[in-house]
Amino acid sequence: MEIIDKLTAPPLGWQFTEPRTGWTGTGITFEQLIGRVAQHRANMKFRIVSEGFDTLQLEIEDAICKRMGDKYRDRICKEPGLPVSIQPGSLFSSMIHKITGRYASTCGTCLHRMQEMNSWGWWGCWKQRHTILSWISEEAKKRGHSRSDSELLTIFRAAFSEVFHHERSLKMTRKQAK
Repeated sequence: MEIIDKLTAPPLGWQFTEPRTGWTGTGITFEQLIGRVAQHRANMKFRIVSEGFDTLQLEIEDAICKRMGDKYRDRICKEPGLPVSIQPGSLFSSMIHKITGRYASTCGTCLHRMQEMNSWGWWGCWKQRHTILSWISEEAKKRGHSRSDSELLTIFRAAFSEVFHHERSLKMTRKQAK
């Protein structure tokens, strides 16, 4: 299985237990966890990637997905080879991370808003766009930035347009795969 939402850490953070030693590595970010597992295996003089996996990342993703409960597995894992569908809150979180360097999982308000947007879905987020724009404006002001409502709406529309085109291409890919 593959993880499709690496920005939202599970409740106890990203964790992987090395089957040969029982050592458990943790990380706030998924990338941090991969680095710690690689370092542990190098220290133990193990092969970095186990047999049957192409990369360490895929091995860790598979172990995490198999270990987590159905509620989280259904939300953040998928079978390999299936195209990924982007959720609105996850995209929003990704944009904020690229701008600020902060992950939604390290901010209670951000995580709550991301999950709320994912539960609304794309159409719900479009209907709630004024609420979302007020969140962005509020957080920008806290950081000393100010944007007009029209600037924020333009950015929001552009993001929706990109996702619309991405989702359309995913539907075409899924049809071709059948």
